[in-house]
Amino acid sequence: MNNLPSVVQGSQLNKYCDDIELHCSSGDLLLAQCGLQSDMDSVDFWLRTNQLSLSVGKSHVMLIGSRQKLRDSDLCINISGKQFSRVPFLKYLGVYIDENLTWQKHTQYVYQRVQSRLHCLYRLRPLSNELLGKLYCAFVLPLLDYCDVVWSPSSVQYFKKFERIHSKFCSLIPATQSFLCHTLAERRRFHTAILVYRTLHQLSPAYLRETFQYTTTVTSHVRRNSHRLFVPRVRTSYGKNSFYYKGTQIWNSMNASIYTAATLGQFKNLYKSHFS
Repeated sequence: MNNLPSVVQGSQLNKYCDDIELHCSSGDLLLAQCGLQSDMDSVDFWLRTNQLSLSVGKSHVMLIGSRQKLRDSDLCINISGKQFSRVPFLKYLGVYIDENLTWQKHTQYVYQRVQSRLHCLYRLRPLSNELLGKLYCAFVLPLLDYCDVVWSPSSVQYFKKFERIHSKFCSLIPATQSFLCHTLAERRRFHTAILVYRTLHQLSPAYLRETFQYTTTVTSHVRRNSHRLFVPRVRTSYGKNSFYYKGTQIWNSMNASIYTAATLGQFKNLYKSHFS
């Protein structure tokens, strides 16, 4: 499987265990479809050469874009003459991705899982508050934190529900873990800042390393604040909700003593002490 990514040319191929994901982006749907089909044919040839097969029934295609652009669009990809079914959403590494990137499906999925675990905690109410707080941090909070840099509650209704649940259990969290009591929005900012730091210090996956640019590399007129990032120009809600834009805004709003930390551990400690 290690040499499989080398057979694709115009697409990006990601592997996780025995699963593969192929994607590309283009403003021209026909061009994207031709590129994906060509790479899928190459993957098919590689599979047959290595006496492997792909489960077509478990494989799907999804077209991501605005509702207006997807209204009369379709994506047809096949392998060995067998066409993949198109789906409006799919689960990838524990996160539901929908074709309009509204995150509604994933928000509902997280809410249902949180409610299920909260029901178990309510049945343990005879336990001490401190122990209930620790159980919340161990079994519920990770559901709300997982990949929160990518997704966020798609509606004000769910956003308020999540925050209400979190604030209710904050009173049970030990004082030594006060940073856990911050709102979910503040925790999301913290997680975003960590990922930006990892990206700028070559600690993130390769595809993220070209995401940000320092202001000094873009223009020669800025001489101060050399650690500030160049703010991209965005006009759409997609752009304003992107990691690229939000990460830049959060990074530039931090104190210089935080983002100049020498190590990731030091960065986390400085951030927590500053915002606690």
